[in-house]
Amino acid sequence: MIIEIARGNREVFEKVSALDNTFYITAITKFEILVGMPKKDELIWLEALIELPFDGKCAEMASYLHKKLMKQVTPMSLRDLFIASIAIVNGMPIITLDENFKVLKELGFDVHVI
Repeated sequence: MIIEIARGNREVFEKVSALDNTFYITAITKFEILVGMPKKDELIWLEALIELPFDGKCAEMASYLHKKLMKQVTPMSLRDLFIASIAIVNGMPIITLDENFKVLKELGFDVHVI
């Protein structure tokens, strides 16, 4: 979603802005973007975002989510679990283009798949 907004996707920007007008990024998402070799303009935009780290509380939340989802036979990738746990621990909604996060909405978390 962040790269889509950085590339000028107005539709995604407007949908996200309707939910929250402050943009955050997790350290895990930043890693994913940097691995993808972003363009210079995307890097400038990326640096302007508030970065939320993965810490001990996030590790505990990710572990809880992993165990809960494994019981339901609906595992998520570890990176997605880390991203979700960062948002949850910080009291932030999960706003994403990734359908895989819908399973967390079913568990009662604030998830918006755009």
